[in-house]
Amino acid sequence: RKELEIPKNKSLFEGRFIIFKISKKNKTFEVWTDNYGRFDLYYSEDANQIYLSDSLKYITKFKKFDFNQISLTHSLSIYGSRPPKKHVIYNNVKRLSGDQTLTFRNKIQIKEEKINFLETDQNFGKKELLDYYKYFIQSLKLKSSNNLNVILLSSGWDSTSILSGLRSFLPKKKLVAVIGRMKYAKRSGVINSFEIKRAKKMAKYYGIKLYIFDFNYQKNLKFLTKDFLTHLKDNQFFSWTAINHWNLIKFVKKKFGSKIKLFAGEISDGLHNLGFSQYVTIFHPNSYDFREYSDKMNSYLFGPTFFDNMLNDKIKDDPVFKYFRFLNNDVIFEKLSKKKNLIKYQILSNFFLRQGRIPLYSIKNSKFIRFKKSQIYLRQMEKDYFSKIINKLSPKTIYSIYNHLYCNFHWQGSTVNTLENISKKFGLICELPFIDKNLVDLVSKMPEKFGRGLELNNTKFPLKWILRNKLDYPYHYQEGPHSYNYDVDRNFSHTSEVLYGSAFKKVFKDVLKKSKFIDRLSPKLFNISYMKFLINGYLKNKVFSGPDLNNLFSIALHSLILYEK
Repeated sequence: RKELEIPKNKSLFEGRFIIFKISKKNKTFEVWTDNYGRFDLYYSEDANQIYLSDSLKYITKFKKFDFNQISLTHSLSIYGSRPPKKHVIYNNVKRLSGDQTLTFRNKIQIKEEKINFLETDQNFGKKELLDYYKYFIQSLKLKSSNNLNVILLSSGWDSTSILSGLRSFLPKKKLVAVIGRMKYAKRSGVINSFEIKRAKKMAKYYGIKLYIFDFNYQKNLKFLTKDFLTHLKDNQFFSWTAINHWNLIKFVKKKFGSKIKLFAGEISDGLHNLGFSQYVTIFHPNSYDFREYSDKMNSYLFGPTFFDNMLNDKIKDDPVFKYFRFLNNDVIFEKLSKKKNLIKYQILSNFFLRQGRIPLYSIKNSKFIRFKKSQIYLRQMEKDYFSKIINKLSPKTIYSIYNHLYCNFHWQGSTVNTLENISKKFGLICELPFIDKNLVDLVSKMPEKFGRGLELNNTKFPLKWILRNKLDYPYHYQEGPHSYNYDVDRNFSHTSEVLYGSAFKKVFKDVLKKSKFIDRLSPKLFNISYMKFLINGYLKNKVFSGPDLNNLFSIALHSLILYEK
């Protein structure tokens, strides 16, 4: 029988997996991960030894590695709090991405596979919306269990659409939902009361039981065990979301056992609307429609029309760009390059390598990094992730390229990958139905007018279209505040509640007094004096806000998880 060549056909396979092809005769082997690189493979080579593992736990067991300063620059600075896919927090260790093949013939060699980027289809219409529905239901059917299906229900569009889709072909006895009730500090009480209330209404509408687990960090932090912290360290998870995912998945395992399927709506934001779909781009106390449209304006600034104007130096008088610059008058913006090839690097770099997601947002705004040395970080990341695809980037392929790069950045970060990884740790399978090749390819071809541009179509237009037209869905339930206290109070901050009002305050202060983490950072690359300013201020109960608050939180989490005496 003809041997199947996996690299050429791996797009036929869905799931989170790794494949080894071993030749005992030639003493060689080849390795591939799944299409989107959802499975981690760490590799290292030292003298006559090679190390391959799905966790840093086994590689660092044999040898002590120095920190990789470039990887930590990214992990500390960029939302997702994890190095991008090919990078690791230690020197001389790397990870295999979804578009790479590892070959061993006396030594490790990495082959970059050819990527077929899709162009937007301006004829996208009713047929494609029906295809979207077909692929969405197909994804749910393939991933669902004949036993029990547990939905992590945030009450937003993504998780409730999964509930609606599953309920369309499964009896209610095979479905339950779980939500976390966030009690971070006594002074703020339950900070996600809006989504709790909506989740209860959704569960009642579909006739299923909703289980509520308390993220109560006001007193009890017994989960901060060595096993927990070591797992985060060995998988490079440095986000607050990782902590919540650990506790929520642990609750699910204890409550329902192993013979279940867990469902979550992650990656939908990036897939449909470039991540700008949480009603927080521009705050307005009286109009959620305006807040949704502001999300669309933010998407427009990274879409094909604005990108085409960037390439042709026509953005100076763009009303949306001028408005966003006005709203961010304290932000430093870089100049638009005069060379088209460099503009291509600019838009990708602005999207994936900046703390703020606005075109031409300068790296000078990142206080962690010394500006003169920041170019070392940027050039390395641009070389490793952008250089091989930059010639294929155009207004027609920009959405497809975003989706490809999302796999190397946010979708493998410690706000998303933690779901699948920690579920595996507890012997469960977590399904993310939106990361389905048919759906990803279809939405990669979806033109700007389907919810990503300045037209009046809703954000996540194809998803909301099937909820209106193909599924039984209580659309009016989504009116009002989205999820959290900051939906009605612009000054409210989750991060501030954790750092200053929760039991973590003592934990972080103790760690920051003793940790040697920042001592291992390069003073040539990092602004160590700024980091010490934040730490010393926190230890003296100084209350930070804005970027300083977020930077302090990042230092605290990295110091806790990478703690060394």
